[in-house]
Amino acid sequence: MGAPLTSIYPETAQQDACGFDAGFREFLSGASAGSSFSAPTVRRLESGETTEFFETISALENTFEHATTYLVTLREMAQAETSQSKHDDIRQTFREVIEAMPDGVVLAEDRQIIDCNEGFAKMVARSKEDIVGSSVVELSASVQADGMPSGSRAGQIFSSVIAGRVGCIEWILKRADGDLMEIEASLSPVVIGGRHVVLAGIRDITARKRIERERQALLDELAEKEELTRLATRASGVVPWVLDIESGRIQWSDNAVDSFGISRERLGTTVDDILALMSEENRVALNEAIAQCISTGEPFKLETNQSRQNDNDLEQRWYRTQGQVEYDASGKALKIRGTVLDFTDLKIAQQEITRLAYYDPLTGLANRRLLLDRLQQACVQAVRRSCSGAVLYIDLDRFKLLNDSLGHKTGDDLLKDVGKRLLSILREEDTVARLGGDEFVVLLPLIEGDIDKVAGVVRRVADLLRQNLAGDYLLNGYNYHLSASVGAAIFPQDGERADLILQHADAAMYLAKRGGRNMVSFYHASMQAEADARLGLEQDLRNALGNGELELYFQPKINIDKDGAVIGAEALLRWNHPVRGMVMPDLFIPVAEETGLIIGIGQWVLESACAQVSRWLGTRAGDQAIAVAVNVSPSQFRHAKFVANIQRIIGKLEIPGHLLTLEITEGTLIDNLEDTKIKLAALQEIGVKISVDDFGTGYSSLYYLKNLPLNELKIDRTYVKDIIEDKSDAAIVSTIMAIAKNLGLQAVAEGVETQAQAELLRLMGCHLHQGYLYARPMPQKEFTEKYIEGPSSAEAESSGG
Repeated sequence: MGAPLTSIYPETAQQDACGFDAGFREFLSGASAGSSFSAPTVRRLESGETTEFFETISALENTFEHATTYLVTLREMAQAETSQSKHDDIRQTFREVIEAMPDGVVLAEDRQIIDCNEGFAKMVARSKEDIVGSSVVELSASVQADGMPSGSRAGQIFSSVIAGRVGCIEWILKRADGDLMEIEASLSPVVIGGRHVVLAGIRDITARKRIERERQALLDELAEKEELTRLATRASGVVPWVLDIESGRIQWSDNAVDSFGISRERLGTTVDDILALMSEENRVALNEAIAQCISTGEPFKLETNQSRQNDNDLEQRWYRTQGQVEYDASGKALKIRGTVLDFTDLKIAQQEITRLAYYDPLTGLANRRLLLDRLQQACVQAVRRSCSGAVLYIDLDRFKLLNDSLGHKTGDDLLKDVGKRLLSILREEDTVARLGGDEFVVLLPLIEGDIDKVAGVVRRVADLLRQNLAGDYLLNGYNYHLSASVGAAIFPQDGERADLILQHADAAMYLAKRGGRNMVSFYHASMQAEADARLGLEQDLRNALGNGELELYFQPKINIDKDGAVIGAEALLRWNHPVRGMVMPDLFIPVAEETGLIIGIGQWVLESACAQVSRWLGTRAGDQAIAVAVNVSPSQFRHAKFVANIQRIIGKLEIPGHLLTLEITEGTLIDNLEDTKIKLAALQEIGVKISVDDFGTGYSSLYYLKNLPLNELKIDRTYVKDIIEDKSDAAIVSTIMAIAKNLGLQAVAEGVETQAQAELLRLMGCHLHQGYLYARPMPQKEFTEKYIEGPSSAEAESSGG
């Protein structure tokens, strides 16, 4: 106490300060309020022992006039090291847990595996070293179960997961020995070190899928058995009988006792004896059938069920009875001759087939087929009786997380419990169905009243269901809490077709999910507006080609080192709709891709662009000829006859191949490298040039740039836009230019809009530009007048727009 602060940090080591950083004294000489300094020190304790500390001195706000207050804290280095050690132990333990899991765990970035556990390595019979760095597609079957190529399917899935959609998928992997295996993967997006990656929990379901196929085979076998049984009954197992109408006596064949499982005495010899063995309902039915047969002369068929004692059990048997009346010469009815067939086995088979076809095997609830059938009937009844009904689409919140953590068996037990809870609070006439996974549907038929009253009833029932489901579930001795999101659609107001109503309820359920889960949402027609608009666009697009509504615009590609000479043009598709007006490609190209219309549209673009090149050759040929670039869709490029089609068009129009440039995105090129190599090589042979469109936004892999025959890189407009203000964008463009130069490729900058951008690009070595600074895309006629028949250069517009 009372010692000056400088004595704690002397200029030279003293008895109690054996070692410290000189920075402490420097800090004291110029410290300001709020600043601090930390470093390791060595000090001697009162016991005489020396101890290492991590020491921090902080300058506090002035508490005395002209004086600064300091706070000094010391922490033993051993404590810090112990804390770090514990942290390392936790991380190591977590890693060991992941490695010890029997299921596979994989981290993937952009379809490339960046890490996995030993469980996955054993699953695919490969070493982790072989797996890490491989593409998911390399470890997969070439085609998935839905017939889609693995590359395309994987791309869709990864995009969906990174966008935030999580869920389970089924996938087919290829083991090192070439055998295929079926897996179930639970996918979730995660961010690790700033990188957006996909975490996959993988389970081998090969055996389960085999059992499912065997179950389907059993269904087929049961159906076949029904048909065989029907045929067999004609030849065996039939009990003939003859009834004398006047006396009422019956004669049975010898096999009646064995077939019915009763004694001859109980069987009796009269109709009354038989009726005595039957239930009241069956007695009435048999008497009516016999009376009608005698009065009309028509044969009868009757199905009855009868309880029969079998050892200590009472079993239910099913019989099919048929008979035909016989007359004498005068037309008097004398006898009824017929047969009885025990078709219990067939009846049981029919019931099993019905159960498998219409009911969920896990919960015993109705399945989608039975639900849609009952829903359609309810729709018809609602319209006929001028009342309403409702469909409640229920999805369990965060069920995937529980299912993944507790296992599928526990998840199945939970789904059974949910089904029981739903059944316990609904009416007998209501239908509860499970559509699969954690999705349930409740059908509420015939609700009387106006729409407001109906909506109120539906809301009360939906809330009751939600509250009943939102509770604790006892699973494996532990309580787990669950909630549910409910979407409601009312019919016939929201639709009169079963599939449409179900779709609307599903849309409402997703609205409840987005609203925060554990809530009820009703369908609104506005939800369908976007889908209807997209469908209308698709229908109009199907007619666009035939109606001559498609048109090519051209944007010049200029060389600023040649006084702005126009050295080529990019063909850009426009849709001039008679009602919608000019429709831009970003609106209709995605629809064309999804519907397959892009193949026909792309063919028209190629033929039209090449035809325009041919016409321009009449005015500008040789070194002055204008080359045209055409964008190629992934679907076009993957077509088996793509190269042959290009060869046919060029040959037919007799244009030099070097006047056609095909702009292809990085993703398309990299999708199947071997096929891409073959196609690009064939195109190069006829002089066609290949440009990598939107370079820098996709894979940007030096491997494919080095190994594929390419001619040009198009620098994406996203980097050009902020090249002046954003140093990162400038660095990216500079890097692209260096790559292009080293690989002998041309570089074209897209979206050049200002003189400042153009000048910076020129300084970077990029002399080929395209953008609004020089010209906007224009119709063929305007382009021809301006650049083909007029000057051959494009001056920068002063507006820069």
